[in-house]
Amino acid sequence: MENKKYLVVVNPLTAKRGQRYLNKLSTSLKAIKISYDVFYTEENSHQTERKLSELVTGYSDVVAIGGDGTLNMLSNVLAHKNIPLGIIPCGTGNDFSRHIYKKHDDIFKTVTQEYSIKVDLGKCEQRYFINVLGVGYDGMLAEKTRGDKKIMFRSFFYLWNALKYLLVYKEKNIEIISSCFHKHDETFMAAFGNGTFFGNGMNITPNADISDGLLDCCWVGKLGFIKKYYCLIKLYSGKHLYSKNIEYIQAKEFEVKTKGLPIEADGEFIGYTPALIQSEEKVLLLKVPA
Repeated sequence: MENKKYLVVVNPLTAKRGQRYLNKLSTSLKAIKISYDVFYTEENSHQTERKLSELVTGYSDVVAIGGDGTLNMLSNVLAHKNIPLGIIPCGTGNDFSRHIYKKHDDIFKTVTQEYSIKVDLGKCEQRYFINVLGVGYDGMLAEKTRGDKKIMFRSFFYLWNALKYLLVYKEKNIEIISSCFHKHDETFMAAFGNGTFFGNGMNITPNADISDGLLDCCWVGKLGFIKKYYCLIKLYSGKHLYSKNIEYIQAKEFEVKTKGLPIEADGEFIGYTPALIQSEEKVLLLKVPA
């Protein structure tokens, strides 16, 4: 295709699986006569993001071979740029990909096609997130496990860490304000979803829509240990919304007033509250199944 050149961004921690996907993508691109370059992300995410921001303007399309952390980086690089992003899920959680792909979708066809849509991003202060941002228990978990090798976040080990810290975690008194919601209470966690899944398959904000201009907030209050355990199990099926001490709200923006709480966005620790969390409409061009 004339004037087409892809930048393929690969997280090297995807190892052999990532290389297999890169080889398959390479075959697909050569078959339709599209040239491409490969960029491997580095351990220093801020440095990688700066390099990508300078690089992407020379390309017509970007494809990510990685997980939610790679997508977080690229959503910040590509926001407000008219460069479509294609996703080949190859990370440890792939939670955002669960939102856009069904089981039998052809991922390689999707990332090499012309079809794309404009989608929303969440924004926390000056940082974008593509999927889910959380404070409380999930923020603490991201803070505690930052720097661990990503293998620690595969299904078994993520759940192991979640259950391990569940034994010692104490709810925090958190104040959250929006136009239709004001909570100042002991809180297990509050998740703000642009997408639906987090934590390796937990359907935390099942009604979220990446094109509605809103964030979905799932607030979980104080629970006993057994109820916390059952709450986590229910999260995998999305059946938690009608449980006691859980509230579900949709709004354009939320403000977390409480100071010093760790924040995770797309599974990555990004800093501490207070924070203004907003939806920004149609700022990312995303390739989805046609």
